[in-house]
Amino acid sequence: MNPGPAAFAIPLTLWLSVLLPAATGRGQTLPAPLLNAPLPGARPASAPPPPPHAAPASAPRPFTLADFKAQVPVSPEGHFLLTVPQICHTTGDPQVREILAGRTVRTLAQVPPAPAADSRPPRLRVSRQLLHCCASHARTYSLALDFGTLTPPANPGPWAHITGRIRYQREGLELVPVLEVSAFEEAAAPPQPILN
Repeated sequence: MNPGPAAFAIPLTLWLSVLLPAATGRGQTLPAPLLNAPLPGARPASAPPPPPHAAPASAPRPFTLADFKAQVPVSPEGHFLLTVPQICHTTGDPQVREILAGRTVRTLAQVPPAPAADSRPPRLRVSRQLLHCCASHARTYSLALDFGTLTPPANPGPWAHITGRIRYQREGLELVPVLEVSAFEEAAAPPQPILN
């Protein structure tokens, strides 16, 4: 059984009294100034404590719509162009959620041949894969579409451009994005179906 770290907590003075005399010769001791010398960078016991860390000059600047627009492409119509994984990742950032909620986005996604088990009319789920390191580690992200009063496509093609407003809702313990569809157009498969 290995002893824990506390078993090796031997005071420095004991180490010095045992090891240093052996190193200098039997029976000889080191001069007192050397034994009592402070460690480099140590402050004397009589010195006042250092000041507490100064608070930052100002609080961090909040993330704004202008910051988001500087990072994300926007269509000529003013819709944010986001991938399905990017939309799904927005749930993890409260500031981004606040910016995107109610705004219109456009995405390109795969449409499953049959509705998912949890996709009740007028809902449909679309997805897109994101490569993490190699094809065997591609992760599928899915996004719920809410058609509201629109009629969902009966037999959509395998790919579609979807435009709609983002809202966030709780499903069980998770917060998920839902796209309220305003336009659903079949599209050709992209040259790179799996994102990286």
